[in-house]
Amino acid sequence: WNGDGGAFEPRLLFCAHYDHVGSEVDGSAFPGALDNASGAALAVAIALRAAAEGLRADLAFLLADAEEVNLSGAAAFAASPPFALAGLEAVDLDMLGGSADLPIDVCSAEGPSRALARSLSEALARAGFRTRDSDAPNVDSTPLRMAGAAAVTLCEFDESLYHTKRDGPAAVSEAELAILETALYAFALDRSRR
Repeated sequence: WNGDGGAFEPRLLFCAHYDHVGSEVDGSAFPGALDNASGAALAVAIALRAAAEGLRADLAFLLADAEEVNLSGAAAFAASPPFALAGLEAVDLDMLGGSADLPIDVCSAEGPSRALARSLSEALARAGFRTRDSDAPNVDSTPLRMAGAAAVTLCEFDESLYHTKRDGPAAVSEAELAILETALYAFALDRSRR
């Protein structure tokens, strides 16, 4: 989203993977509603809101494939980004809006990513969400962080649904996704004013 109309120089990127683990031996597919149609839909909702409200700041959005295959999509993007990743803040959206009452894991590493994690935790707490710090190296924020971005993954890791056929639409709360979209858009607005 080139909100300022000039050169595209985003300071904030929202990303999500849209792939899932595939199929059972019998050929039946894993639905992947929580992992990760929910995160992809959330990223698109934030982009649509930025466009509808005419946000006057540059935001980047990445929908990556192959997260389930060694983070290959995010790694390919990080290896050849269309804009500088150094100094960028990246928020990876993975398994969010679950219907189970779980805290949101805020996955980060030391340095700038940890500061971004604290800011995101505060923004989510203001919206009524419980969060917990987590170190999760096998998420799409990792290649972005390794390429110079301050990068964090937000995730409600529901082990009862993770990579199962039960990960269907009933696993996702539309109401919770709407609250998350509002909270993350407010976070983007705040970051764009800095």
